Amino acid sequence: WHLQLKHTGLSVTQDSAYVLTFAARGEGFTTAFLSVMRDNEPYTWYNGMQVDLTPQWRTYTFTFRAPETNTGNLRLAFNVGTQTGTLWVDQAKLSKPERKGLLDGETLALGNIRRFDYAEKESFTAKRVTDLADFYVQLQQDFLEDMYAFLKNELGVQAPITGTNALVGPADAAPHENLDYLDDHSYWDHPWFPNNPWDGNDWLINNNSALESGPESILNAFSGLALAGKPFTVSEYNHGYPNRYRVEMAPMLAAYAGFHQAGGLMFFEYNTNFDWETDIVDGYFSLHRDNSVMSLFPSCAYAYREGLIAPAQQPLTIDYSRAYIANLAEEDQEGRWGKFVPYDKSLLLTHAIKAGTYHAETVSGLENLPEPASGTFT
Repeated sequence: WHLQLKHTGLSVTQDSAYVLTFAARGEGFTTAFLSVMRDNEPYTWYNGMQVDLTPQWRTYTFTFRAPETNTGNLRLAFNVGTQTGTLWVDQAKLSKPERKGLLDGETLALGNIRRFDYAEKESFTAKRVTDLADFYVQLQQDFLEDMYAFLKNELGVQAPITGTNALVGPADAAPHENLDYLDDHSYWDHPWFPNNPWDGNDWLINNNSALESGPESILNAFSGLALAGKPFTVSEYNHGYPNRYRVEMAPMLAAYAGFHQAGGLMFFEYNTNFDWETDIVDGYFSLHRDNSVMSLFPSCAYAYREGLIAPAQQPLTIDYSRAYIANLAEEDQEGRWGKFVPYDKSLLLTHAIKAGTYHAETVSGLENLPEPASGTFT
């Protein structure tokens, strides 16, 4: 990120959609990362995309919805510090999108309606966006249920089966309704890699406290997507090393797992490699040599398994309809690593929320949610 080709001085209005089009090509330069963000404090991130370059000119389209009003401090930037070579960019234009139902040449009769990327959704009408979202949800459900039937009926698998451990919203949870249980995962201060993925010599963490900063990892793990009446587990969780506040992890997770009645907790991971003797923490997620974590496991595990943390009384229930879930594609601006739910997630610090069903005729329960608690609470 130290070397950027950037353009500043633009303005956007909160909740308005924008489309950025540009032409680009590269020689010896194969990828660049495009970011859209605030150019001054607090450097709010709006969205971004990886641009795969070829020696020939290509036109790229990128859409986003502004999370705030920004007058004169919008930055469009290409990160170009990862490679050597030559990058050309031309014909860049930022404008309000023209939302189309059908593109030129597309017809329902010919069946040549293409699927589009998430980054393009602001360029299409709400009806087309929700149609595609509904198609994907049903496709995922059909696949999971076919696999479930094969494993159970053909192979005789007796273990409980679920589909994924990465629920990024109701549209991910809905296809699991007829499986045995739901599962999710979350991380606090996961390392990120500004240049090359998983480069052990080039990574960053924020090194802040979940209790002080706001426990997003807990709210993402217990997001209210679990189905009432079915088991729910967290099968991948960690506060990445070398975060100096890692000691918070075990008591926080045990407390909220008990409060939200999670059926099981699994950390990632115990040991990065097969070295069981060297007395050093040698991975972002390794636990077995980190005494600040392991020393708390016996007491926190006992409190969790024995139910010493009282479960939430009278969980709040939301019934979702498939039409409502498909329409959330219009509202969801979280992207791949977000966790979109149609309510303030801070409610989950003081209340339990469950999904009654993902196949109701109409959505209900959202209107009965209380306001989130403020101040200090226990």
